[in-house]
Amino acid sequence: MTLRPLGVVMIVGGAAVGALPFLVWYSADSPAGRATATGVSATGELWSLPAVAGVMVVAGALALALDGATGSRRGRRIGALAVAAGAVGAFWAIKNGVDVPVRLVSTPSGRSVRPGGTVEVEPAAFGAAAAAACVALAGILALFPEAAR
Repeated sequence: MTLRPLGVVMIVGGAAVGALPFLVWYSADSPAGRATATGVSATGELWSLPAVAGVMVVAGALALALDGATGSRRGRRIGALAVAAGAVGAFWAIKNGVDVPVRLVSTPSGRSVRPGGTVEVEPAAFGAAAAAACVALAGILALFPEAAR
């Protein structure tokens, strides 16, 4: 098996991991309506996801440019890079989706009102975790091609 299809998965997954933190990750009902927050505006930890996504995209670009066989020395290095970046990305996305680090506050007419309901995690958080996991799995296939059989 060549690295090209895995490189495409790494690039597309990395692009998704880099973009999804800028979408709405958290929402809650409040007396003034629905309060929302993007991942990067709500928690500083998620600023690391676009950086990790850059590593995923670089791994994918290397897999495309240096097209070799999976399991080769080059394939193992690219696979290790993808596994590491995918694991870190998945960890941060899952951590910030399960252990919600924010309390949304709406400010109608200048006075603060805490939302009455709980903070809900939106689909973008789960999408980022899934995309990062796909990159990690592509890295595992580059490392161990016999896993695909």
